[in-house]
Amino acid sequence: MNIAEHILSWAENSQPHWRRLKEVCTPGNFIRPQGQAIAAANLATTVASHMIEAGDLSRMELEPDDILDAAKLFLSWKPEPENSP
Repeated sequence: MNIAEHILSWAENSQPHWRRLKEVCTPGNFIRPQGQAIAAANLATTVASHMIEAGDLSRMELEPDDILDAAKLFLSWKPEPENSP
């Protein structure tokens, strides 16, 4: 599992992040695609920060590309009923 996938996994398994992930991925929640992309990048940044605080991710191993890759994964993510934490 790469860092972007790890960030996605953390978002899927954390109630507040999961709710925001679901909002970011729901069609019609954003007027423009730019807003959706910004929301995905902000969420990826927030999740990564929480992972660092929890000791689940090292600041030294995190690269800007990891945040952008996680945001891309967020945008293609589809919630499943059993995915809810």
